Amino acid sequence: SIIIQKILRSLPLRFDAKVSAIEEMKDLDKLSMDELHGIMTAYEMRNESE
Repeated sequence: SIIIQKILRSLPLRFDAKVSAIEEMKDLDKLSMDELHGIMTAYEMRNESE
């Protein structure tokens, strides 16, 4: 969806690797806001523990 694409483009540079992975692995037209939120929350939690 256009909104998901705009959100991904607006994220800080520290998310570039994750954004690339999401774009490659997920169909952005079918990705919901809740799913994106869950992916990004899990990513942040993993990075905070390192």
